[in-house]
Amino acid sequence: MPGQRETPSPAPRPIVTVAAEHGAAGDLVAQRVAEALGVPLLDRALPASLAAAEESGRQTRLVGRLARASTMLAQEPIERIERDEGRSRAELAEFLIRASTDGGVVLGRGGVLVLADEPRAVHVLLGGPREGRVARVAEREGTDRDEASRRVRAEDRARKEYVRRVFGVDPDDRTLYHLVVDTVALGIDATVELVVAASYARTRHAPKGS
Repeated sequence: MPGQRETPSPAPRPIVTVAAEHGAAGDLVAQRVAEALGVPLLDRALPASLAAAEESGRQTRLVGRLARASTMLAQEPIERIERDEGRSRAELAEFLIRASTDGGVVLGRGGVLVLADEPRAVHVLLGGPREGRVARVAEREGTDRDEASRRVRAEDRARKEYVRRVFGVDPDDRTLYHLVVDTVALGIDATVELVVAASYARTRHAPKGS
């Protein structure tokens, strides 16, 4: 109506994808980034009891790509995600629908590739020298260095093979990411600060209406 002011659109919420080499503390960083940004976290262990969004007609091409990727990821021990395809699709669909307005942090799942065209998303790769990651795994998991080294080697290999097979890209291609962080050298606190700052910058510079 004449004379009425338009209600401003809500500020876009940040979206972050986190890929991590084993021992780079991706789970810790992703959780703390989500808390700092005030957005939900979708990690490798899916939450339960979300509605089947695709059955309600809200399925999108983007959601479908992420759900299909999740189904393939379920075959990889490294991801440790729910093997029930219908449940996985429903939970991923619900998360992406919410993320469109609420934002979110996605850990693993090939999120950097599934959300590559999302203008608000900042894509992060966490890594560090192998020996430093081995030491972290040994400490966190209470195992000896030989076993920790074996786990790091196996998990890194599985992650790379998955990305190559499913997405047909080199997971070591740094052009996929906006931010690559050595969490061994910088530590968890500084890494979280960097990712949060990058996310705010990315969101500010996203095209209007995205």
